[in-house]
Amino acid sequence: MSETVMIPLSSIVPDPGYQPRGDGFSTSHLAMLAESDPAKWPPLTVAPCDDGRYVLIDGFHRFEIATRRKLDALPCVVLEGAGYAEAVFANITHGLPLSRADRKDAARWWANEEPGLSYREIGRRVGLSDKTVAAAIRDGEPSQPSRSTPDPVARLVSSLLRTQADHAPSARSIRREIDAYANEHRADVAATLAAIGGALIEASRPFMERG
Repeated sequence: MSETVMIPLSSIVPDPGYQPRGDGFSTSHLAMLAESDPAKWPPLTVAPCDDGRYVLIDGFHRFEIATRRKLDALPCVVLEGAGYAEAVFANITHGLPLSRADRKDAARWWANEEPGLSYREIGRRVGLSDKTVAAAIRDGEPSQPSRSTPDPVARLVSSLLRTQADHAPSARSIRREIDAYANEHRADVAATLAAIGGALIEASRPFMERG
């Protein structure tokens, strides 16, 4: 289980790119939280940034009310490499449920992020049937690709870790992660890509040996 730590609100960045609710805040949910005891709130979920701060992944309503109350800090669970996917998962498993429209948008995001996923698997991740996922992808526009994890390298590592033992990593997803890193971190891109290249060689070795 992840450790909970107290983090100052001034060190938390509520980036709307990780907010899976298309309509933003729920007025009724904010009102409910305003009347509740912050000591009984579940911890926020955050991901570390390169500048020492943390990007908010889950808990936008709690963070908003805490800011209005001028609280100094809140308990947080820190997840390396977390992003929009973790925000969606959190919001379909606890707290204020995502609307059907928000879950459809999340389904389109997953289809754009990992084109090889089946409708059934996407549905499992967003809480929809595979038929609803298929219709959402067919009829709607793809979600913005900016909804991703704060660290492109962490995205690549997560992608490799999700790979099953009998499948090679997706070339398309790996290429996307490398391109994202190149765009966001030009200063040290050469050294990082060299490290990534070495990691990919090691990850691919079992598959090359099979051939």
